[in-house]
Amino acid sequence: QRIGCGRCDLNRVPILEELIESNIARGSGENASNNHQYRYWLHRRNYGEHDPRMLPVINKLSNWHLNSYSVDVTKGLFQHLISAHQLFSSAVGIISNNFGQDDLRMVDALRGLTVSNYYLATYNTTKQSSGFEASFGDSNNTNQKAQLQQYILNSYRSGRDAITRMRDIYSNNPESPPGAEVGAQIELADWNLLFGRWHTAMDMYQQAYDDLAAHEEHQALAKDYFGMPKALPDLPFLKGDLDSVNEDAAYVLVNFSVTKHGRARDIEIVESYPEDNVRHRTRVRKSLKSAKFRPRFENGAPALTQNLTHRYVFP
Repeated sequence: QRIGCGRCDLNRVPILEELIESNIARGSGENASNNHQYRYWLHRRNYGEHDPRMLPVINKLSNWHLNSYSVDVTKGLFQHLISAHQLFSSAVGIISNNFGQDDLRMVDALRGLTVSNYYLATYNTTKQSSGFEASFGDSNNTNQKAQLQQYILNSYRSGRDAITRMRDIYSNNPESPPGAEVGAQIELADWNLLFGRWHTAMDMYQQAYDDLAAHEEHQALAKDYFGMPKALPDLPFLKGDLDSVNEDAAYVLVNFSVTKHGRARDIEIVESYPEDNVRHRTRVRKSLKSAKFRPRFENGAPALTQNLTHRYVFP
């Protein structure tokens, strides 16, 4: 039911959406965030916090916060992470309460939770100390600092539980896409590998591969998942490709191998542009040395993959 006040009128929403687009075009992220938040507040005032009509609004706002953080993680804008995490959790609760525990609509919100947990796990409060401390300069914000630290501590478990719930939804819902359950099992293995739980991850990969290989209709899926090494996390991690590079974009072309344990070895810089940009070449080497990959399978087991070539593009 609508609240009888001008500021609460949903007729304001189209104007807010125009303002959001305008602020994004002008590079005013803070104003765009405020517009997004006001849009969310309007809908919540009119529909209530737990109404399923809130889901599209939550989806827009949570993705805005997540993208705002991921555009430049070095800024340490952790408030975006906390907001995204809370909104994804809210969406999970709304869907579960209104449509049931195994509704497929919950998967996107759970995947959003997984992404926010990855960013929380990799949030470096030491490297980002200046922005971090500045954000907490007011003693009234100590609760927010404690909240962030708790989210960071819980990030592995929270992400693991979100992926496990995705797998259970796929398992229990007869309308699940073919192979979705084993795909979630592979995501769970990826999650464990990212957090250094190598033995657990390899056992899960092996079980998933065996499950796929045992069914002729899933042979193509086995090739999709395990035909080549996959850089983790499965996010916008390696940008660009070999065929479409803007002439003005800086890039580093690198050759490397991936071991059966999912680590990059034999890293060799093939070429770079500009040639004298040592920082980009160093960044690529460092990134690959610390990267983790889902390994390729050959003859039913993880295998070494040699002579991989990738072009890192720096817009």
